[in-house]
Amino acid sequence: MNRYFRLNDSDNVAVVLFDAQPGDKLDFEGLHVTVTEPVPYGHKVALCDFHTGDIVYKYGYSIGRCTRDTPQGGWMHVHNIVSCRGEAGK
Repeated sequence: MNRYFRLNDSDNVAVVLFDAQPGDKLDFEGLHVTVTEPVPYGHKVALCDFHTGDIVYKYGYSIGRCTRDTPQGGWMHVHNIVSCRGEAGK
């Protein structure tokens, strides 16, 4: 069983199935990500550098907007994502 997954090729986050620690490596067919901070089991890791306002994609759909710059490998959760549910045209 994989210890992390990306649900759709357009996703810019992955889900970890372990308590990830800085230095842990995630590999996705040519995309290599190093975890930069602790990420709890079941939470998201940034697969790219995020800037404030960037859209976060999971399941192939936008799930929110980044509220602060977060580097590739960073923890993506409620402290740096706000839902864009209900926003027209997103």
